[in-house]
Amino acid sequence: MSTSEKVSRWWNLVDKWAVQVGVSQSLILAVIQQESGGNPNASRYEPAYEKNYILGNPERLALCKKLGISTHDAAASWGLMQLMFFTAYGYGGKTIKTLLDPDQNIRFGAAHLGALIKTYRSKEAALAAYNGGGKGAADWKAGKGTDATRYAKNVMALYEKYRDAALVKGPSETKDLKPVNPGWNYFKVSEFVCKCGCGTNKVKSGLIDTLNIIRGTVGEAITVTSGTRCPTHNKKAGGVANSNHLSGDAADIQAKGVAPAELRGIIRNLWEQGKLPELAGLGAYKTFTHVDIAPKVKGRLRTWNG
Repeated sequence: MSTSEKVSRWWNLVDKWAVQVGVSQSLILAVIQQESGGNPNASRYEPAYEKNYILGNPERLALCKKLGISTHDAAASWGLMQLMFFTAYGYGGKTIKTLLDPDQNIRFGAAHLGALIKTYRSKEAALAAYNGGGKGAADWKAGKGTDATRYAKNVMALYEKYRDAALVKGPSETKDLKPVNPGWNYFKVSEFVCKCGCGTNKVKSGLIDTLNIIRGTVGEAITVTSGTRCPTHNKKAGGVANSNHLSGDAADIQAKGVAPAELRGIIRNLWEQGKLPELAGLGAYKTFTHVDIAPKVKGRLRTWNG
């Protein structure tokens, strides 16, 4: 499996809605590739769904009549994330035309995916539910080999590909950005040494400058929980093979009294204000916030939830 340019072209819309609902961009891109291959006009009619869940359901029949939607159309999945009408309706979608709008399709799909992750507390179970409803999630938790669980495995494999692709080193596009010298230093280089005790430390000055600006804005002590990693420690920590920690371009941090998601919001605001020109990636996890400065693409910030 590999990433697709037909899917990646929807990055800006994915990024917009991913940040709002707190779902990884890479996971949404993976769902899009699995569902539609990046085709915004994709549709698939499900006759069994029409028979079992619409024609025999007075409330759904009444809603179709009220909105002027045929039961055939209501029994099809639509657009980039292949949303069923009644699923999208729960998030504000009221017409088939809306579901074929890439922006709105990703909006509803990301919201639905986020809700499933909160419900099942697992990406894999949520993906199985995205494909097969509550039974799909139950099958995943029971370790059964069903269409829904195979779907979850396929999407997770794509998720890893898109996540890795976002970390591939590329040519810098920041030559027109002026270097930022915050004028103060809250960190010692020694704070970024590999935590395994091997002594490896490749921390970049741009990362320290970025963290200094964040620290000065937050006004609270920031602890570096993971800086440079040697390959052995990176593997033990569960890092991806080409993690930015290996090159000294990333740090995981904690701010005293500030939750990771809140800290991510503060940092994103600084980036949007142009105060963090070297920032490239920003992720919020349960106990820490990840910050990295590579690969930098002008005007673009990778954000995600771990």
